[in-house]
Amino acid sequence: MGSFLITRLGNVPINHQINRWALEGAPADHLSILTRWDYFHYLRTGTALLAFAVIIALTVRPGLQSTGR
Repeated sequence: MGSFLITRLGNVPINHQINRWALEGAPADHLSILTRWDYFHYLRTGTALLAFAVIIALTVRPGLQSTGR
């Protein structure tokens, strides 16, 4: 859920802004905009990796395996 929200509220608006650059040209502060996009990308990647690690940990955790009874 965290990765989705970061993408929807962080990266996607910046992507729309960057898409306009093809027609209008990049603004003077384009490097700061790209830096913000990178920040959201790293944050999104981190939350996705954390979620994956939690799923793996819960899957291999002792005591959660069925005993076949």
